[in-house]
Amino acid sequence: MNDRRFYVLVGSITLALAILGAILGTWWDEEYTLATTSHGPIYAFGRALTFELQAPLYFVVLAVWRGIDSSVFFARLFSVLCIAGFAFAAREIARRIRPDLSPLSFVVLAIANPFVVFAAMEIRLYALALLLSSLLWLAFYDGYLSEDRPRARVWFVAIAIASIYVQYFLAFALVAGACALIVARRYAALRSFLLACCVAGIAIAPVLWWAPAQAAANYLAAASVGDLFRSMVQPAMTFALPLSYDWTGAWYLLKSAHHVTEIGTLILLLVFAAKRLSAREWAIVAFPILMWCVFFFAAATLHLHYTLPRHFVGLYVPEIAALYVLVSRAAVDGQRRLALGIALLYALFSAATLITTYRSLAKPGDWPRVGAYLTSHVQAGDRVAVFPARGLPALVRWYHGPDEVQPLPHAENLLHYDEQSDEFTSTRDARVALEKLTRGHKLWLVIAVDCDDAGARAGCKHLVEAVSRNYPRLRVNMFYLNRVVELSAPPQRAPRPRP
Repeated sequence: MNDRRFYVLVGSITLALAILGAILGTWWDEEYTLATTSHGPIYAFGRALTFELQAPLYFVVLAVWRGIDSSVFFARLFSVLCIAGFAFAAREIARRIRPDLSPLSFVVLAIANPFVVFAAMEIRLYALALLLSSLLWLAFYDGYLSEDRPRARVWFVAIAIASIYVQYFLAFALVAGACALIVARRYAALRSFLLACCVAGIAIAPVLWWAPAQAAANYLAAASVGDLFRSMVQPAMTFALPLSYDWTGAWYLLKSAHHVTEIGTLILLLVFAAKRLSAREWAIVAFPILMWCVFFFAAATLHLHYTLPRHFVGLYVPEIAALYVLVSRAAVDGQRRLALGIALLYALFSAATLITTYRSLAKPGDWPRVGAYLTSHVQAGDRVAVFPARGLPALVRWYHGPDEVQPLPHAENLLHYDEQSDEFTSTRDARVALEKLTRGHKLWLVIAVDCDDAGARAGCKHLVEAVSRNYPRLRVNMFYLNRVVELSAPPQRAPRPRP
């Protein structure tokens, strides 16, 4: 691919992402990041360990970055630039796999994946993790899988250390890499690889001190093997066939797309397994499968909690690289129509998902519109409350009304994150809290979660039940993954019976 065309492509994508990032508001995960990185790198390091319960490097780097400009846009721009860097790495990945083919289609499809766009729009670690994951893949390929370049091996150690300090799960790539070298039968390279992993292990020794406590805070009750498998298949497979949760809900066939994706991907692998892939290509294909197995083993044994695509960020690059091996092999083996059909299907699902995800130009909660609505409607003497309490920072950023927003059921613990405490324990507790706020006042209640969903937590349902039982007159205004309930009358109580 002509370098000039590539630079124009990357520049156009970066500009489009920057414009979209300037339009979108924030949601509570991003507000956590903004709070963590608002007082310099030292504060960010400590809060990353105790509140974010994550590796600290991203937050330290972003704190330094925000020292230049503390705005929301500038914080999100860091993620956009990381994705621009990822585009350059994606071009090199395509060149390593198929130097005889133009890498343009791979780069476009890799960047257009809804998960990558999501990462660019998040003031979180995912874009940086994608960039590091792609660089780690390249260093692994050049230093161990394809050749024995000493400089690439040095870079591999450095990138591996940085990756683990950005997200612990990226360490799973080291285990998968060792197994991939066995698949490729590169045993001499395997010995050097294990030595490099030992060096990286020494450098990340501090992680062994604080990570266990963080993992305990994210403890997930043991699930059956079948339930665990099903919960992990769909998010992992969305990289191969990106389907929007909103979009699939409109069509029953696509609502069960995780089953279709699983079967389709397995069939794809079986079809191409009959072809004569080289040992190196088999290793590239095996890499994401092995890495997913490590994810599964860690979830089952350590009770780690990851069921969303963003938790599998380290799996994205190995997976799309493996898919490119299979699809490009079809193209060079004369099955161009098959390869083109797979690429078009991928592009179609990516485009449909992006349209449905960003058609409202809002993040979950739609906080700028909610804030503007409340600012124009709340009168003096009215009360405003938000549930859950973690929605408070996002709301107050955009709400400029006369009343201070009250978090429900209570204010968050800003020192130690505890999602379980952010709930009502009973319908009575929810009713009492509402009574205090509506006594002589109109209440504008912001409910930033779907309490009607079958999987909603009990505390969320307690609040909805208290509202429906005690406030017969109410008005609901719907926003993107949010609602504002206007309680225009005090609770209606039944008269006490006379003695």
